[in-house]
Amino acid sequence: MDTPKVPDADAPKVPKVDVPEAESPDVPKIDMPKMPKMPKMPPLPKPVPETVDTTAAAEAVERAMKNLKECQRQLAEAKAELKELMDELEKAKIQQVEAHEKVVQAMRYQLEAEKVEEKLHNKYLEEAAEHKAAQEAYLKQKALVEKLHRQLDAAAAKVKAMRDAEDSGGGVYNTKSAASSISSEMLVVIAAVMAAQVA
Repeated sequence: MDTPKVPDADAPKVPKVDVPEAESPDVPKIDMPKMPKMPKMPPLPKPVPETVDTTAAAEAVERAMKNLKECQRQLAEAKAELKELMDELEKAKIQQVEAHEKVVQAMRYQLEAEKVEEKLHNKYLEEAAEHKAAQEAYLKQKALVEKLHRQLDAAAAKVKAMRDAEDSGGGVYNTKSAASSISSEMLVVIAAVMAAQVA
């Protein structure tokens, strides 16, 4: 807030101005009041310059300068550290990109391996089914062969018995008996059965 200015005692006084009176029939005469005089104020004391102690301010400036130098040193260290960290960040980004490429390549290899594995698994299933069918056929053939071996052993025993029976008389020519004719007919039937089963 501005303080009002106090007029100096030496200031010039305002001259008194006489206003001529004009006669006017319509306008009544008015006496103008006189301007009041301003009271005289004592002059303000002139400020006395004080002596200022600048040693404390100078010390504060020195401390501020030292602090500024320390801050500048710390700033330089922080900039250097930031530069190192930025370099490390760049290296890490490059490594991340390389690692990502390796991951993508590994995923490609994995997909290819899965496709190969699926093909091999399907081939295995086909071959396993073929093996099972072949094994079943083998087991059927083996059972048939074993059955034929048993029949053959039985027929061989009968043939041996027939041969032993023919030499019993000790002659060169075979003499027919009822038992020998039945045996030869049976031998023909057994041979026909074996031929039918093999085919």
